[in-house]
Amino acid sequence: MLASIAWRNLWRNPRRTLLTALTMAMAVAFCIFINSASAGFLQNMHQAVVDRSLGHLQIHHPDYPETMSPYDVVPDAEAVVEALLKDPLVRTVAPRVQAFGLYAGAGDEATSGMLVGVDPKAEAGLTHINERVEDGRWLEGG
Repeated sequence: MLASIAWRNLWRNPRRTLLTALTMAMAVAFCIFINSASAGFLQNMHQAVVDRSLGHLQIHHPDYPETMSPYDVVPDAEAVVEALLKDPLVRTVAPRVQAFGLYAGAGDEATSGMLVGVDPKAEAGLTHINERVEDGRWLEGG
């Protein structure tokens, strides 16, 4: 009985009912659009940060996250890389050395940045940055 009363009440003012239904449909469509845009944005961020820069896993010296010193390196890094490459679940390994620096500028202006030392062959397998070189050529080993 309550459902039939509610249904009759909806159609007492059909213009108001249709306007409310249209507004709700537009709100749902907007929510779907925003959700899709957010998912796409997060997927692009993941690809930009993980696939092109950081990788899925990083191994650091225990003190490195706190000090960020390029001298805090993984002990016996070559053995660690070799052991990881033997693991069938590991697709590739790219050793890096990172340091922050201050670049010279003009006059009183200077800028800072991060310097990244890479193994060119390993880096090409991890980030595929070698495919994005537009002018010149990718680094060679040695």
